[in-house]
Amino acid sequence: MLNIIVTKHAINRYISRILSDGEKVNITKIEEDLINIALNGQLVTKKKMINEENSWKKVIQYDGITILVVEKKLVVEKKNSLVIITCLGDNTSHKWYKTQKLKDQRKLY
Repeated sequence: MLNIIVTKHAINRYISRILSDGEKVNITKIEEDLINIALNGQLVTKKKMINEENSWKKVIQYDGITILVVEKKLVVEKKNSLVIITCLGDNTSHKWYKTQKLKDQRKLY
């Protein structure tokens, strides 16, 4: 069994990065779209989380839209939990996000 949670942050990022200005906002449809991306999308990256056991951070892409999710495997309850953290946007905004992340990492050194 898979429990899926969509954060408000993911919904807000979807609105700001995917929808056009003036476009009607339907929160239920946005949640359905994000869940559809999480379930049917292609895995871009998967990294084990250091601070939590049995947890992975995944970047998933579907139909040109990229999202960031955290998957937790609950061993005792024998089910998975999927939390949609944010919407990284379309390919253009996702590439921008990646370059910003690299710039931030370079500042540390």
